Formats: sequence, C-alpha cells, structure tokens
Amino acid sequence: MTDTVDHAAPLDLTPRGPRRSRRGGRRRYLPIALIALIVVAIGALLFKTLGDASLFFKNADVAVATRAQLGDKRFQLQGTVVQNSVVESELAGRPAVLFSIAYNGVALDVVHIGNPPELFKAGEPVVLEGRWTRGASPAGTFQQGVNDGWYFASDRMLAKHDSNYESVNKARLRQADEGGKVPVTSSPDGR
Repeated sequence: MTDTVDHAAPLDLTPRGPRRSRRGGRRRYLPIALIALIVVAIGALLFKTLGDASLFFKNADVAVATRAQLGDKRFQLQGTVVQNSVVESELAGRPAVLFSIAYNGVALDVVHIGNPPELFKAGEPVVLEGRWTRGASPAGTFQQGVNDGWYFASDRMLAKHDSNYESVNKARLRQADEGGKVPVTSSPDGR
C-alpha cells in the first residue's frame, strides 16, 4: 500500500459579505435618475414661468411706434376699446372678436381668438396678449378700424379689473382711462 498525500489547495473558510448581483448596480442608479428627472422638470417649469412673466407690456401708442422693433415677439398690450368697433366673428370654427383699441390718440386693430371676458365692452380698458401680424384679418374686416395692413393677433384678454387689481394698480388704470379718451389718430405722428 502506498501512502498518498493530498496536495489539494486548502479550503478558504473566510466569511464573505453578501454576494452582489448585476441588478444591484442598476438599483443604485434609479434614485440618481429620479433626482435628475425632477431637477429637469423644475427647470422647465421655471423657464416657462419666467418666460411668461418677462413679456413686454406696451400701451397701444408705444406698440404702434415700436412695431418694427417688436417684430413677431409676444407682448402684452393695453388700450381702451374704441366705440362702435366690436365685431363678433369666427375663425377656423373658433369664436373671434375684431375691434380697435386706442391709447394717447393712437389706435390699432385687434383680432382676438376665443371668447372675450364677460366684462369686455366698448369704452373700457383691456389688456391683451399676443403679437403683431401683417396683412388682412383672417376673420373679416374691421369696423371703425385703422385698416393699416397690421393687426394685433391676441389669444388672451383681460378686461375690467377686479377690486384687488384696482387697489394695487390705480395709477395704471387712471392712465389707461385718460389715454383711451384722447381723440384717435391712426399713427403716433397723427396721420
């Protein structure tokens, strides 16, 4: 009989931690991805909100005088609705209102898409949001309008302010009332 010696490697009995699977690595990145998604969503919301808040605010006379500089940029426009200028219409199956507004003796034509607020009427100040458009109105002709080949295309309108707005913006409203009652011309130079 022969003696055989086992030369096998000694057994390693050192305790080990839990075995990591490949899926464990993916779970680690899930919270990071969620945080990144939330940061992007908040950034987009802030960008949209600040973009809306930074709209230029122009009175009708200044908007006409700076029409070339404004180009097709979106801005807010203030003026008083000219008497006998309101015409209700329809554009692509949606309600539309054509009218003119005036401020400091300067008038301009407006095509508003959508239903106007209940308090909208001739002789009252309005604040509109939209942009300049060149050409004939797609919703019809302006009655008592300037008809100078330009109109303000509006999709948002505020009319007749509530008491909270009035208390904070007395000077702006007084200015709108005074500016809207001046005799109307078609351009800042009186032409």
